[in-house]
Amino acid sequence: MISSAEGFRILGNWKTQKTPLWLAIRNLDELEGPVVRIVDVSTEPAGAVFDLGGGGELEPLDLNEAVFDKADSDAAPFPNTVTKHFGFFLQLSLADGRQFVLAQRVQ
Repeated sequence: MISSAEGFRILGNWKTQKTPLWLAIRNLDELEGPVVRIVDVSTEPAGAVFDLGGGGELEPLDLNEAVFDKADSDAAPFPNTVTKHFGFFLQLSLADGRQFVLAQRVQ
């Protein structure tokens, strides 16, 4: 687990750099989800908004009381097919029980 401040710093860097990310949810042992870009990150109120491309945006994720964790591809508990393409993972556990993984593609 990492601090909320560190989690928001990572999200803010991705927003500034317009980094394409994979926003994945766990479905059984698989990860699935769209490629997104962060368009807004805020600590007050705590949240993030993701651009799905094509003009659609996700509803803001409420990150109040969210728990952040990070891993690189060596430490990530995901299949090799995932870790071959992505080198850094930020896991978000929301207060409502939902869990997401943001993955940064290996350059």
